Amino acid sequence: MCLVRSTSGNRPADSLQPVRSSSLLSLADVARDLRVLDAPDAYRAVIGWMDEISGAGGTVVETAIAEAPALTGDERLDALLAAAAEHAAFHADADVPDWLSNSDRFLRSAWFPIDLPSLRVRGLVSSPASFARRGIFIDRSDLDDHKAVVFDHPNLVVAAPSPEHLLAMKLQAARATGAADIRLLLGVLGIDSVGGASDVLESRLPRQDHERPGEICGGGHPRF
Repeated sequence: MCLVRSTSGNRPADSLQPVRSSSLLSLADVARDLRVLDAPDAYRAVIGWMDEISGAGGTVVETAIAEAPALTGDERLDALLAAAAEHAAFHADADVPDWLSNSDRFLRSAWFPIDLPSLRVRGLVSSPASFARRGIFIDRSDLDDHKAVVFDHPNLVVAAPSPEHLLAMKLQAARATGAADIRLLLGVLGIDSVGGASDVLESRLPRQDHERPGEICGGGHPRF
């Protein structure tokens, strides 16, 4: 989901609301909104903008990325905005603006926006070129209409599990070595209760003999 500013009622002008089809923000506007978000939420906002502009024609994309976004003060987000613009332009066969080549749009060290240890390899393998060449490594499925496909070839398709399925598998395995991954996945998915974790487990791996997440390590409380 992308973000737009609210201009109605008494809400502040920079309040964030879901985008409407007639109010797609330019990338420069998105950059201004990122200033009030932390890095994980900023990443999701940029991915949301990319989802909104996906499928748009070249002229629309060129207009949306023409203005160089102001630097945010976080070099990771500055590079992320350039990667998003380049990716959108490539898929719309649009011209790319000169600001994408500026040195401040490239990172000097690698950044994994969702830094889950078990997903780092997926980021290194599947990150689109516009991101990887700037030092940003993401799961390509974040950009593919939520389809977890990491390699697509006429004779071979490699699919990777979604965060929900990964969480279910980690909970089912109930290994102490997976505790860090479980905590991070719970945060990514916004789950803060045993019931919520149980719902994911039952929906992804429906079986009758699951232990409740809170009982995996003994007692009535989860040890995530």
